[in-house]
Amino acid sequence: MKIGIDLVKVSDLKQRLGGELSKVFSDSELKYKEEKLAGVFALKEAFFKALGRKDDWLSVFVTHEDSGKPKVISTLLPENQQIDASVSYAGEYVVAVVIII
Repeated sequence: MKIGIDLVKVSDLKQRLGGELSKVFSDSELKYKEEKLAGVFALKEAFFKALGRKDDWLSVFVTHEDSGKPKVISTLLPENQQIDASVSYAGEYVVAVVIII
């Protein structure tokens, strides 16, 4: 089991990434509002921390279950490994935790 965590300040996200949004987010992720996009970024960062290395940002996708719980999907893991994720929003900040089992 591996765990990763990340904290993002929503207002700093676009500054931090500059014009590189399409290199980090899929077209479907780019449709999210700024706060939710920051959550997706935090989830991807937390995934890479759990993985132990950075790779292609577009090899990690974030969707949401009907309940709103985030679902992290990646082509970087074998099919027998599972990913559990959680994200929380508090004002200007978003925190995400990813566990690879």
